[in-house]
Formats: sequence, structure tokens, C-alpha cells
Amino acid sequence: MQRSRLIELISTLSLKEIKETRKFLASSFFNQRLDVQDLFELLTNTENVPSKEEAFAILFPDEIYEPQRIRQVMSWLQKLLEKYLFILSQRTEKINRKTELIQEFRSRGLDRHAMLSVREAESLLEKSPYRNGNWHQQNYRLLQEKHSLSERRQRTGEQHLQELTDEHDAFYLIEKLRHACLIRSYQAVNKVEYDLGLLLPILPHLSDDFWIKWPVAGIYYYSFKMLSETDGHPYFYQLKEQLEKHQHLFPREEIRDIYLFAINFSIRQLNEGSNKSSREAFQLYRDMLDANLLTLDGNISRFAYRNIVALGLQLQEYEWVETFLMEQKEFLDIQYREATFSFNLAKLEYERKNFEAAILLLQKADYSDLLLNLASKTLLIKIYLLLDEQRLLDSHLSAMRRFVKRKKMVGYHRENYLNIISISQKLTELNPFDKKAKAGLRELIESTDPLTERKWLLEQIDEL
Repeated sequence: MQRSRLIELISTLSLKEIKETRKFLASSFFNQRLDVQDLFELLTNTENVPSKEEAFAILFPDEIYEPQRIRQVMSWLQKLLEKYLFILSQRTEKINRKTELIQEFRSRGLDRHAMLSVREAESLLEKSPYRNGNWHQQNYRLLQEKHSLSERRQRTGEQHLQELTDEHDAFYLIEKLRHACLIRSYQAVNKVEYDLGLLLPILPHLSDDFWIKWPVAGIYYYSFKMLSETDGHPYFYQLKEQLEKHQHLFPREEIRDIYLFAINFSIRQLNEGSNKSSREAFQLYRDMLDANLLTLDGNISRFAYRNIVALGLQLQEYEWVETFLMEQKEFLDIQYREATFSFNLAKLEYERKNFEAAILLLQKADYSDLLLNLASKTLLIKIYLLLDEQRLLDSHLSAMRRFVKRKKMVGYHRENYLNIISISQKLTELNPFDKKAKAGLRELIESTDPLTERKWLLEQIDEL
């Protein structure tokens, strides 16, 4: 039972939801089985999940164990909990409930009731702060009901047709562009081909007036073009301009995705050598922070945390980075909190030339995340090299080489870190007065791939 879907579902219920579910199960309209109520009480009032045999003995104390019977009770409870969650989800979908009610009134010939509900639904839609694809879909469904009512009452068949087709266009294009942006973002990391269907043939026929009329569609259009074109910068700036004006038209989760489209674009441009992209990505992250868009389910991604620190350090925003590290630490997943915080604080101390403090931070953290562990070992290479700690560096490089060869990891990461170790070793052995050797090592660094520390290694040759 411990691994059942039922236990997994119950574990997500809050205390308030457990109380509500108890009332729900006690309602004879939804449930007429006492054994289902008893099982729910048993599973929500015990620290240890009972086995099926133990649960059966408690529910049916005077009967012989029947596996099929306890499975049936579990199944009934599972279905009722799913029904409760559906009802719970409908609380926030007042417009959809109203539309379904209009449809029911219309099917019963209760036109006055239906028209009153239409006006109530229109008021709810108007009060909604959003104008995303979901809003246009709700409006489209409502217009369909209005059209059906008007057609039956006036028999012209022409009521609301222009509004209907406009809303359908808006809903279709917003959602189609949103999905296309997600596809382009995925394709930037994974080489997978997708068919975008009717989207590409349609786009050339849409004028700027369309994107002005439907600003949410415009934001997705600029996002899509930014992610699709060889030079996406013009669309990037149009997207930023539109976000400043219209981001309030999106729910939080949706606008968060759009910011990440722009940030990922900026980071890719930075990786391709666009220096100003670091400032752009950093500012976008700060905008997300100010708008409380960085956290998801109460947590900030440790990868976003690292990206923000890296960008801030690159821009020498040391005081801001320190404040960010301290204030956002509590929002990191507790499993990775201390290691992520210590590593990024060590990077800050490294940039401030506080090498001893950086070493202490790197040594005290428990890096269960393999890639974070390797990043910390790479930072130690840099520190030992800058401190001219040859003995410590040699020992560290040997230990790190054994560590990389012992661990199972994706080929790219394995090759990258072995290349860093090998070239760092050659750097320590390089005669700074041997111009030919320096040129040869520079050529090796420039031609080696993968090599994430290429820029830093080249800088070390320049400083010899």
C-alpha cells in the first residue's frame, strides 16, 4: 500500500483539504460507503502507512482477509479523491462553470436564466486581469453560447459571428505561438525536428495591426522570432518593450516562461561572444526577482541561482551579488541549499581575491551534486594556480583526474573536465620565456573541444 497511487495522492493534501475531504466523503450524494470513510480516516491519522492486510483487519475486524476487497475500497477512495480534486479545481474556473451552466439552461429552454448567466460570465471575464490564450478560449466558448441563444431567439444566424471568428483566431495563434516558443527553446538544447503545422504559412499574412490588437499574441510572436531567426536581437528588444507594457496580461507561470525565453536567448548570445548580452540577461533576472517570478512552488532553481551569481560576478556587481546570495539562500531546495550557497559564495570570494576564504568554503561543503562538485574542484585549480601552490595543485589535479575517470557521467562532461585537468597541468609546466611553447599551448587551448574554461586558460597564458 505504501507505494500505491492512493497514498501518494493523500500525502499531498493539506490539513484544510483533509477536513474538506472528510465532509465530502460524508455526503451521501457522493459516497454511501462507510468503509471508504473509515479507510480515509485510517490513512490520515497514522504516522506509518499500514499494509493492506493491516488495513483490512482494522476495517473488517471479524472477517478473513480478502485482497480483492481491500483493493476495491482503495479504488473507490481513489476515485472519490479525484472527484474532490476536480471540484476543488473548478473553484478557480468560475467562467467555465458559468458557461457550462448557460449550456444546461439553454438545453432546457430556460433562456432568461441563460441570458442572466451570460451577463454574469461577461462581467467575470471583464474583471479578469489576464488576456492570455486561456482567457480568449473562455471568451470564445461564451460567445458560442451567446450565438446559439441569439440564433434560436432571432433566427438570423448572424449574431456575434465576427466576434466569434476573431476570438478563435486570437486563441489559436496565442496557443500555437506559445507551443512554438517552447519547441524552439527545446531545440536550442536538443537537436530534434518538429512540424509547426499551419503556423509558418500563416505568419507572413498577419500585419503589425494584429499584434497591436492582441498584445499577448504579439509578445509570443516576438519571442518566437527571437528564438527562430539567425539574428534575433531586433525581436529581443521588441519583446522587452512589449513586456514592460503588457506583462500584467499574463498569469505568473506564463510570464515567467516568457522571461526565461529572453534570458536563455541572451545567455546563448553571451556564449557566442556577445559581451553586452551578459548585462541584458542579468537585468532580466533582476526584473524577475523584483516581480517575484524567480521562485516556483516556493523554491528558486539552484541553476538560476548560479546563473545570476555568475552574471553578477562577470559584471563586477559584487555587493549586489553578496546581498542576493544571503537573501535568496532560504529559497533554495534544502537538499542542495548549503552546497549551492557555499560554492557561489566561494566564487564571490575568489573574484574579490579572498582566496583563503574561498578555499575554506569549498572544503566545508558536501557536494552530492556531481557537476557542482566538479565545478568546485575546477575553482580550486584556479586558486592554487594563482597562489602558486605547485605541490597542492599537482596533488589536486591527480586526485581530480582519478575522480573524473571513476565517475559515470555524460561523455561531454567527462571530456570537458579531463581537458581542463590536462591543459591546467601543461600550464603549470610551461616555461614563460619559451614563446614557441606558449604559442603551442595557446593553439591547443583554442582547438580543444569541449573546454568550458577556455577563456580563463587563455588569460593565464597572456599573464605569463
